[in-house]
Amino acid sequence: QIGPSDPIPTGRPFTLRDIDPGSNADDKKVFFDRVGANIVRELIKNCLSSRGYLDLLQNKKDFTFSKGSESEYDGPTMLFFLIQKIDPSTNVGLDSILETLGATKLGDYKNDVDQMITRMTDDYNILKENNAAPRNIRKLLLTALKSGPNHDFNSFIQRIEDDVDSGIGQHKNISVDDLITASRTKYNNMEKKNTWNQVDP
Repeated sequence: QIGPSDPIPTGRPFTLRDIDPGSNADDKKVFFDRVGANIVRELIKNCLSSRGYLDLLQNKKDFTFSKGSESEYDGPTMLFFLIQKIDPSTNVGLDSILETLGATKLGDYKNDVDQMITRMTDDYNILKENNAAPRNIRKLLLTALKSGPNHDFNSFIQRIEDDVDSGIGQHKNISVDDLITASRTKYNNMEKKNTWNQVDP
């Protein structure tokens, strides 16, 4: 039994045990505790962004209970781990997210524009929810988008950036949402035409 103030145990892996709530009063309590734990687990999965949930699963050894081929995640332990380890409302957490956002490169995502934009928008939304969103998100996106190896795509992004910087041209007032849509459309079209992997000569 783990107390409310106790740290997560260090022994790995954690082990599931069979219970008999129909005939054992103690197991009946454990059964209802497990039902509650499963609800917490599903709430966490549904409330986190896809990126946030995948990040949490990087530490699944800390909340996985197993028996043979059977395994399950313990909801309250997942919640404890979230609060203790990756609370984005802390100043340190927000600074780290902001630093990551400003240093994003396509190469970090195997030159997958969709994945990179999803990560950047997730990070931006976390900062926005905590009143720490950068005002230059459009500039950060433009810089990250033209960091890949495809000359055609980089030229496409550069033309947009030139309009923004000069204050003239059809893209001078492009919104962040329109920039994301245009970039994803260009990338997806190039993927379909098998021209995305054509790098600079």
